Amino acid sequence: MIARLGAALQRSAGRYMPDPFVLALLLTVGVAALALSVGEVASPAGWTLALAWMQEFSSSGLMAFALKMALILVTGHALALSAPVQRVVDAVARVPRSPGQSAAVVAFVACVTSLIHWGLGAIVGALVAREIGRASLRSGRPVHYPLLGAAAYAGFAVWHGGLSGSAPITVASAEHFLSATLAEVGAPSMIPLGDTLWSPLNLVVNGVLLVAIPLLCAAMLPRDSAQWVAPDADAMRPLPAMQADADATGVQRWQQSVWLGRTIGAVGVGLVVAAVGSGRTGFDLDTVILGFLFLGISLHGDVVRY
Repeated sequence: MIARLGAALQRSAGRYMPDPFVLALLLTVGVAALALSVGEVASPAGWTLALAWMQEFSSSGLMAFALKMALILVTGHALALSAPVQRVVDAVARVPRSPGQSAAVVAFVACVTSLIHWGLGAIVGALVAREIGRASLRSGRPVHYPLLGAAAYAGFAVWHGGLSGSAPITVASAEHFLSATLAEVGAPSMIPLGDTLWSPLNLVVNGVLLVAIPLLCAAMLPRDSAQWVAPDADAMRPLPAMQADADATGVQRWQQSVWLGRTIGAVGVGLVVAAVGSGRTGFDLDTVILGFLFLGISLHGDVVRY
């Protein structure tokens, strides 16, 4: 039943779901229509609303928040492509022994890594799915590759309850871009992480989802093996290895030094941990970005490669 439901949803999404950017534009128009239909909007209403939207879009707080989201993705991506993470991915890809297990493993890895860092989960889930696909081609063991691709996105069902959840971490900082607005309406401008990420409700929900989502992905496997889709061999070529420049001399060789990268990374991670642990700075998006930036540099070793 779940497999049939998944197939039906796939057909419906492919037929009716617009492109994400088009969807964002439609939601913007919808919110504008609601704003014009309720409350008091100065005349002329449409012009006032358009100016307010432009001013808010260009506000420093919103643009800074957007930049932080981009950096979350970039630092997670770089961390996922480091050699140590790649070795873990290769090891995990050898675990499943059936198509259902393969989908469950991809979903579980995507969820766990997304709770740590959503940018990391978005990439690691896809890498595990890809390596399982490559392993299936080598061994002749069947997989339903489109299902692995769907399972790789499973982390987006839990990431906001994890360490890089944008809303809970943002509102836990002393001065965020909504603090003044919340203060004006008499609401607490700062919500501690104990009431969000570390609350029993959030921990229980995430624990249940870590079990339920992989099982759901495994249950979506079509029972008819004729419907399974094998990965495309041409698309399964190994990722190009990043090699150090053998002809590097002088400063080039120095800046490619593994010890330089690991030292910078270790010192940076240590500073972030010490600052948060001592209470000198809060656990916010800035510290998350800095922590994963330095962790990625440390795992890559080579600063130029990073």
